[in-house]
Amino acid sequence: MNLFGSQLYPSIPSYYGGGNPALISIALKPENREVIGRLLDREDWMCVMQNIAILHENKEAFYILPYGTGFEYPPVVIPKDQIVGAVYQTKELPGNFRCLDKQ
Repeated sequence: MNLFGSQLYPSIPSYYGGGNPALISIALKPENREVIGRLLDREDWMCVMQNIAILHENKEAFYILPYGTGFEYPPVVIPKDQIVGAVYQTKELPGNFRCLDKQ
C-alpha cells in the first residue's frame, strides 16, 4: 500500500483518479486580467499562461497551482467567469506563457 501511495498514485493523471494534477493553459478576461495575474504572482498575465496545475475544478472555479507542481507556491482559486478560455495540456509545455501577436 505504501508503494502504491508514494510511487504509483502520483504518476496517474487526475482524470483517471490518480494524484497527478492535470495541466491547463488559460487566458484571462481583459477587465480583471492584471488583478488576477498579480494574485497568481505571474508577470505574463497579458498572455496565455501555460503549465498551470489543477488541484480541483467545479462549475464555479479552478483551484490551481500557478506554476505547476514543481514550485513551492500556494494554491489559488480562479473563478471560471474570469477566464476567456482554457485548454487542457497533454504534457508540460516548454514555456510558462505564450503571447499572441495582434496582426
